[in-house]
Amino acid sequence: LGRASSNGSVSVDIPPKYKEVFEDKGVAILENTESLPRVYLTKNVIKASDSAALKYMLDDKFPIKTTSISDFDWHNNTGENLKENLTYEQITNSHVLIKTTSNLDAYLVILDSFYPGWKATIDGKETQIHRTNYNFRGILLPKGTHTVEFIYNPISLKYGAIVSGVSLLIILL
Repeated sequence: LGRASSNGSVSVDIPPKYKEVFEDKGVAILENTESLPRVYLTKNVIKASDSAALKYMLDDKFPIKTTSISDFDWHNNTGENLKENLTYEQITNSHVLIKTTSNLDAYLVILDSFYPGWKATIDGKETQIHRTNYNFRGILLPKGTHTVEFIYNPISLKYGAIVSGVSLLIILL
């Protein structure tokens, strides 16, 4: 990207999708004007291995805004355009609330890391979380208006609390 001249100055070719938002003493902060929102819906999910998912993610021509990559295939083949309204609210580091409205069944992608221990509910009913786009989370979402919650509640935390409690009880006795 950058080239140094014989006098030590550096010139950089910045791709058009980046906009400089701050510069000071030769350090620039760039904004990616084509970045995805924190949560979005897609009409298609394709099944791919981890290595294939990485290749898709690195391909500039892959339609990431309309197609997700996961461990299963799913397609909403209606000719209708997907209309959505999503609001993302982080309650705590371990609790996320998303209010959704969509005219079609869709696949909800949340650009938070996939990690065991997360539970998801749609209107209070538990649903399966899929590893999506290599390292993010996704769930199938029926059309309509819904409240989706992601709560981090790993079983290891419960076991740790039990072991700590028993240990403390033994020490006190």
